[in-house]
Formats: sequence, C-alpha cells, structure tokens
Amino acid sequence: MAEQGELLAGRFTVLELVQQESITSTLLAQDSDGRDVLLRELRMASLDNWSTVQKLEKRVELYQAFERGALPECIGLFSDETRDDAAFYIAFERVDGTSIENIVEAEGPQSDDSVETMLREILGGLVQLHHSDEAIVHGGIRPGTIVRGQDGRYRLTELPLPDLPAVPSISPGSS
Repeated sequence: MAEQGELLAGRFTVLELVQQESITSTLLAQDSDGRDVLLRELRMASLDNWSTVQKLEKRVELYQAFERGALPECIGLFSDETRDDAAFYIAFERVDGTSIENIVEAEGPQSDDSVETMLREILGGLVQLHHSDEAIVHGGIRPGTIVRGQDGRYRLTELPLPDLPAVPSISPGSS
C-alpha cells in the first residue's frame, strides 16, 4: 500500500489513507496541479488476470464520459510499477461538502423540500450510471457518501469499481 508522502504515477502525492479494504485502498492525495483527489488503489498482486484490468479501463472510459452533476469527475486510470507491490489507481475528484450523515447529526431531520431536492439531484447521477453501456448499479449509497456542497448542491462522493476477484478469507484458527 502507498505511504504518506509517496509520489504515485509521477503526479499524485499521498496525503493519507482514507479507507482500507481487502484488495483496495482509498487514498487522499494531491495532484501535481494542486487539487486534492481520491485514489482507489488496486494492487496488481490481487488481480486474477488482465481481463480485470480491461474492465477497469472500460469503466474509467465510461466515467470520463459522464456529465458531472451529482457524480464526481473521474480523472483517469494510472499505474505505478516502481514499488514491489505495483498497483493501479483510479483518480477521482475529491468532492467537498458535508455528508448527509453529519448534517442530520448536527441539524436533525431535514425538511421534505430539502430531502426532495437531494433525491432529485442524486437520482440524476444514478440515471447516468443505470443508462450507461454497462448499466452500472452503484450499490454504495448511504448517508456518508452523499454530500451537500458549499453551493447547496448534493453529490455522490464515490463511484463503484467493476466486480473484482474474490479474495480468499482466512478465519482465525485456520491454517
């Protein structure tokens, strides 16, 4: 996994680990142009074959064709093979704002008008996903992945990756 301060793909400086999953990590990084981005890291050792890489490439092409609206911008797919654990990175814009989870915690239940506005804006993004060539199902919408920006618009903070190979699990006590 990439370390804080590390330069990836010659342009992304890792700021911090956001989330660690079995074969992927989400990293906050700064692009060489100064903007903050989220990198979804997929270690090559965890990929079962090159068809998975082809799926990633196709998914990134789809994401880059979307109108942004409620969806984060997909900057591109990059690889970094300079380390022992080479990886692919999908770079997305970092969507700034306050999550619905934090808004409800701080302000309590929202008005019907506010909820209706949020749903209309988020559904606009989901329509793009569902009507794409792959008919993508997001599968990860929850109060923590929807934010209200400074401009009052609601946006999703992440987009789903294609199906990835299963990682065998090892339960405690097994050998």
